Amino acid sequence: KRTLVHAQHKLQKMHSSCHALRSFENFIEVGLSEKEISAIDNIRKIVSEYFLGLSDSIGAKKNGWQNFGVSVDEGEAFDFVPSTFVDSLNKQLQSLECRVKFQEIMAYSQLFVEFVDAQRKNDLARKADKTNSNLNEG
Repeated sequence: KRTLVHAQHKLQKMHSSCHALRSFENFIEVGLSEKEISAIDNIRKIVSEYFLGLSDSIGAKKNGWQNFGVSVDEGEAFDFVPSTFVDSLNKQLQSLECRVKFQEIMAYSQLFVEFVDAQRKNDLARKADKTNSNLNEG
């Protein structure tokens, strides 16, 4: 799995050797190596994936960003309002906390205990059927 820490380590390793990342002058003269381009591209992808995960409500649906700001100049410009995004995150967190509380209550109920036991019995039955099937084939 790609991580930003891994990508940072690769860039630092490249930086310590003689690469264009060491100086702007080297960069202008020779440009980036394939490894450097690849590392920077990977970092861009990791950051992009992180932002998409962080802002699911913005990236998951078309024009989701419109919910978190104000259009100005007849839609030519957009002012992002961070507090609207943070308020949305807080509502999602409250919803998640409610679901966790419900799951906690359910975990202690007899109904859930019976559900877990039924799942256990179903798994044991499937395992026994598979064992019997294998014995019959062999």
